[in-house]
Amino acid sequence: MAELLKIDQSDPNNFHKCIDKSASIILSGGLVAFPTDTFYGLGVNAFDESAVKKVFQVKRRDPDKPLLVLIFDHSQLSRLIIEELPIATKLIKDFWPGPLTLLFRVADSVPKVLTGGSGKIGVRIPDKRLARELVKKVGLPVTAPSANISGGPNPLIARDVVVSIGDQIDIIIDDGERREGGKGSTIIDVSTSHPLVIREGRIPLKDIGDAIGVDLNLHL
Repeated sequence: MAELLKIDQSDPNNFHKCIDKSASIILSGGLVAFPTDTFYGLGVNAFDESAVKKVFQVKRRDPDKPLLVLIFDHSQLSRLIIEELPIATKLIKDFWPGPLTLLFRVADSVPKVLTGGSGKIGVRIPDKRLARELVKKVGLPVTAPSANISGGPNPLIARDVVVSIGDQIDIIIDDGERREGGKGSTIIDVSTSHPLVIREGRIPLKDIGDAIGVDLNLHL
């Protein structure tokens, strides 16, 4: 059974100990469930092909469905993608950190299993401090699909993760908060100059369309 690390918001030392231990597990090839802006995510080193394969196994996820990854800051993006078009730069400036996942053409150095053979990768910077600090401590992009069996209810609290996949992962970080139910991140494909809506989520399409001067509803 996964070790449950409880965050004590009043104790900075506790927070950093939880982050340090979880990052160490990820760097050693382990699996860590942690709270993101939306649901609990399942984190491994995105460049560790063996660990990425474990994510698919634990989630019982179809191998042709890519995994999104989190980064700490904009500088990490270059390791994952081939190019960043101006429209992507604009969306990054306006909506990161936050629940907006952008799809880019993936770099050759990224394990193909991570992208489901799609040639693209979904990336975002989380708004939640805990998630950002974990990715920063790892020093590498970290996967963040929902920490559950594929097709099941999205995990809103640590207990949801325990029930779903707690016997198959190493650590669950419990921050004592309940995430909001409903939508996940909004997903926009920015691999070409014509952005394509993959999913409308927490950020309304109108807000994104206004930022870039495009009626995104036309692409649904």
